[in-house]
Amino acid sequence: MSSVIAIIPKNVLTGFKTAVDQALESEGKRVKAAFDSTASDFDDKPTFTIKSSPGQREISTTHKIYGFVNNGTAPHIISPLTRLFLAFPGFSRPKTRPGQLGSTGGHTAGPEVFARQVHHPGTKARKFDKIIAREAAPLLARAINSAVGRVAR
Repeated sequence: MSSVIAIIPKNVLTGFKTAVDQALESEGKRVKAAFDSTASDFDDKPTFTIKSSPGQREISTTHKIYGFVNNGTAPHIISPLTRLFLAFPGFSRPKTRPGQLGSTGGHTAGPEVFARQVHHPGTKARKFDKIIAREAAPLLARAINSAVGRVAR
C-alpha cells in the first residue's frame, strides 16, 4: 500500500487568509458606505459599525428610527407626549421609497393640522439591508476571487 502526502506550507495558507481578510475589510467598508448613504438626510444620523470576526464582517446600527424605516411599522396611534395637540403639515411625501436605496428631498405642504391623536397607517419597510446585501454578494465574491487569485499566482 502506498500513500501520498501533500504538505501545504503555512505561509501559503496565511497568504490566502490575509487576502480574504483584506477583501472582506474593503467590501465591509463599501457596504458601510452604502448604509451611510441611505441615512444621509436623517436629522439624527445613525452610526453604522463594522464588527470583524474570522471570515465575515457585520455592519449594523442600534438606531431606533433607522430600524423603523428599514423594517417598517404596523399601523399605530400617535398621541402627544407633552402637549394637548399634535401639529403637522397637511401633506407630506417621504424621502425614501420601498425597494430603492436613493432618497429624494421629501416634501411637506398644506395648512398645518392639529389633532389629539393620529391613527398612523404604518410605514412600508424600505428593506435597505436586503437591497444592499443583494448588491454586495457578487461584488464580494469577485473581490475574494481576485484576492485569492493574486496569492495563487
